[in-house]
Amino acid sequence: MAYRLIIGILLLALIAGTIAIGTRSEAPDERDADAPAYDPGYVARDAEVVETGDDGHELYRLKADLIRQRPDAGVVELGRVHMNYFPAKDTRWNVTALRGEVQQTGERIRLAGDVNVTGPMPTAAQTIQLDTDTLDIQTREQVITTDAPVTLTWSGQRLSAIGLRANLKEEKVELQSKVNGRFVP
Repeated sequence: MAYRLIIGILLLALIAGTIAIGTRSEAPDERDADAPAYDPGYVARDAEVVETGDDGHELYRLKADLIRQRPDAGVVELGRVHMNYFPAKDTRWNVTALRGEVQQTGERIRLAGDVNVTGPMPTAAQTIQLDTDTLDIQTREQVITTDAPVTLTWSGQRLSAIGLRANLKEEKVELQSKVNGRFVP
């Protein structure tokens, strides 16, 4: 009789073990089906991106040592950036920065770290240079902004301020605060 009792207990243990193993093997599959798929995006080294406007003309050409897509954040990260920006026909601005990020729509570029911008002065043959630590470029609206200290240099003249808003379409620059400059005739 004890022999039958031991066999019965072993059979029950075997059935319970089979059910437990079956339940464990199904749980990860169920969790994987419910969990969103992770999309790591793309990574490129020494890459170039060209964005065109609605009219098909080149809006900007962006080169970076590293380009990394972050789909979870909706941005593309950039390392060591060099950009040619063409806000108007026959107008080119050169932009460099240590790092940046582009919205996946391509309409806004945020740059940081030794940002340098050079481009034509309105109604003059001279170029102007802008130096700051951060810069936001709204490519289609042709607006650049920063809340950081900024220095503008042209023809030996130098102007510094905290914060800037420049509308390249309207050829208008607004310095936000603590404006300081010296103009030598």
